[in-house]
Amino acid sequence: FKSNICLSFVKQIFGFLFFLINSYGIKSLKTPKNDVLFFASTPNQYSVLNSIYKEHTKFKAAFAIPNTASKTFNTKDTNPYYLRISFIYILPVLLLLLRRLFPLLKILWQTDRRLIFLRLNSFLQIYYWLIAHQVFLKKIQPKVVIMSNDHNPENRTLIEICKYFDIKTAYVPHASVSD
Repeated sequence: FKSNICLSFVKQIFGFLFFLINSYGIKSLKTPKNDVLFFASTPNQYSVLNSIYKEHTKFKAAFAIPNTASKTFNTKDTNPYYLRISFIYILPVLLLLLRRLFPLLKILWQTDRRLIFLRLNSFLQIYYWLIAHQVFLKKIQPKVVIMSNDHNPENRTLIEICKYFDIKTAYVPHASVSD
């Protein structure tokens, strides 16, 4: 039993490290300023936002998707920015992670111990997204960010960073509401 717990914990840590390696580029993308930023992290979100993006070409808009998800998207219609940041930003992410890891583990342990062994990777990704979204939003400088999800780490973090920078956010439902 204890070996399964340790193995689960190690899998979560290695999953996060694998995510980090896939998230960074050799250099940051050149991104011009845009008034509107569309952000999608899954093909489902992308399909919802893509139709709106194509209809409203009068705005100076950009479409961004995470570099880690780029292989799962059919982006021939939009020419999106693949959100990745320069490898030099790994240091702030790691410092944030080191500073927050033990308090996070304590909270998860007190809330539901299974979260550590099943979902730690998702919680750790928040530290990457805090840095990545700050870098990206400072480059794009949008007035509005449009997304179609508000519950995964990349979207929740984007919402909070937008609040911090006083950037308006718009939410487009990505699925119908069930009965």
